[in-house]
Formats: sequence, structure tokens, C-alpha cells
Amino acid sequence: MPVLFLMLITVLNDGTLITVAYDNVNPSKVPEKWHLKALWAVSTVLSITALLSSLLLLWAALDSWNPHGLFHKLGLPGMQFDQIVTMIYLKVSLSDFLTLFSARTHNGFFWTSVPSWMLLTGATISMGISTLIACMWPPGVATFWTDGIPCRGLALGEYKLWALWVWIYCIVWWWIQDLCKVGAYWVIRRYNLFGVNTATLVNMRDKTTFGDKDSLARMSAGMVEGKLLEKQVERAADTVARVARASNDPAIRRASQGIDVVRTSVRVARDSLGATTGAAKDPETGAATSAAASLGRMQATVAQIERALEAAPPAERELIQIQLDAVRATAERLAAIDRQMRAERR
Repeated sequence: MPVLFLMLITVLNDGTLITVAYDNVNPSKVPEKWHLKALWAVSTVLSITALLSSLLLLWAALDSWNPHGLFHKLGLPGMQFDQIVTMIYLKVSLSDFLTLFSARTHNGFFWTSVPSWMLLTGATISMGISTLIACMWPPGVATFWTDGIPCRGLALGEYKLWALWVWIYCIVWWWIQDLCKVGAYWVIRRYNLFGVNTATLVNMRDKTTFGDKDSLARMSAGMVEGKLLEKQVERAADTVARVARASNDPAIRRASQGIDVVRTSVRVARDSLGATTGAAKDPETGAATSAAASLGRMQATVAQIERALEAAPPAERELIQIQLDAVRATAERLAAIDRQMRAERR
């Protein structure tokens, strides 16, 4: 194949890969981690499948004049060498783009995740350009463009449907390639190759434990959890305030006012857990506030939300309960980080 054709494949492929940044992604239910050995193994399966399909097509095309060959059995005419070169270019180009849609999913077949319109548009344009080049490449073009290798468009001979057959061939092998990919992932997970299942369990442990992390990691986790807790308390306060405005129950109104006061304490807790030296100052009192004291005030906030939940009308309780559960879970993780950091200072 001429170097020019390889460059065309590379340029069109790179243009399509840019759109991958805007592709649709299904969020994982567990913490993610790169399994480079597993990715290498699956990539090898995809590459070998594409290679075998290209070699099979090349063999069949070179054998097209054989009366007992595959092309003759399918009722296809023999091919000249210049069109065989163009056919292989089209096949490699189409397989390259179709492999992208197969490689983007690892939990199932390619249709389990719908690509973004930008990725789909980019791939369609690239495959359309490749097909147009393969069909209309002029036979008399300067030889230095093609390294002296004769090339001719697939639609410039007596038989006009070569490009259609290449498309059908590539789509069939695309399904075979995707089936091999799914099978490879099944084997890897079934027999825990490269420790992929074990690594997932470690990620799940690291999601909620902090004892085996260094102090910087615990500090970073504390800052993230503190920001999350601040947002969740704000959502809970907004929910309770909305219910309080629609109700005349003084208990709900007092709970709403108490939650508003504690918003500042949540920010103090976040700053206290993230500070490397000294203690954060409470903006309301001006006094130094420790992370433990701030966490204690958060627990009081949870109690206030619980009282608001008890006094709320039945129609509003489910929404407040959802906010309460979220605040509880984050506060527990933040308290665990605080315990580890206080133990580390001893």
C-alpha cells in the first residue's frame, strides 16, 4: 500500500479521535482503575482479528482469477492489481473506524452504549471520504504520489460494486471482532486474569477506608468530603426551608433556622480538616474551632433534620429523608477521616 494511503488513514483517524473527547460515557458503579494488562490483551484480540480479516481479503482478491477461488464461487469477476491495492486501502480504513466503536465499550457489545452525535458524525464523514477516494482514485496519477505502485478507483472499472462488497465484508468482520472482544473480557473477568476483579475490590475498600493512605491523601479526601457535605447540608436546608414556609408548625421552623446556622460550621469543618497547621477560625465567633467540634455540630444538624422529618407533612417526608440519608453518609466518612488524622497526630 502506498505511504500516501497510510497517511490518509492516519489523518482521517486522528480527526475522528478528536471527537472521542465529546463521546457519551456510562458512569461506573464502582471506582475506576486502569487495568493496562487487560487493555493490552483486549487490544491484541482486536488487532489480530482486524489483521486476519485484511489478510483473508487480500488472499481472496489475489486469487480472484482462480476458477475455483472464493470470488469465482460468489460470482464476482477477477480483479486487477491496481484495484486490489485500492480495495485493501478501503478495507483497512473502514475497519479502523469501525474498531473505534467496538473498543469504546467494555461491558458489552458495541450497541450497548450509544455514541455521541459528534463522534458519529466525525466517523461517518471520515468513512465517506475514504470510500470516495477508493472509488474515484484516478489511474493515471503521478507515480511519485503512490511510490510507483499502480492504483485505480474501485468504481472506474467495468464492475462498479466493489466498494459495496468491501463495506459488507467490513461490517461482517466488525461483528466478529466485537464478539471476540466480549469473549476476551468474559475470560479475563471469569478467571480474574491480571487481577482485574481483585483490583476492583481494592478500589471499593479505598472508597470508604483511609487508614492505609498517607496523611496528604487523607487531607485531600477530607477536603473533598467536606465540600460534598457542605453542598448536601445546603440542599437539606433548602428543602426544610421550603417545607417550613408552607407549614405553620413551629418545630419545622426552628429546625430550618438551626440548619441555616450550621452552614457556616460545615465550612469550618472542611477548612479544619484541610489545614496543615493551626486551626480554622469560626467566622461567627472568631474563636478557633477544631474539626472534632465542627463535626459535633454537624451531628446536631442531623438531629435537627430528623426533628424536621418527624414534624413534616407525610407528602414531604420522603424528600427530606433522601437529603438526610445523604448528609448522614457523608458525615460518617468525614468523621472517619477526622479520627484517622487525630490518631496520626498522637
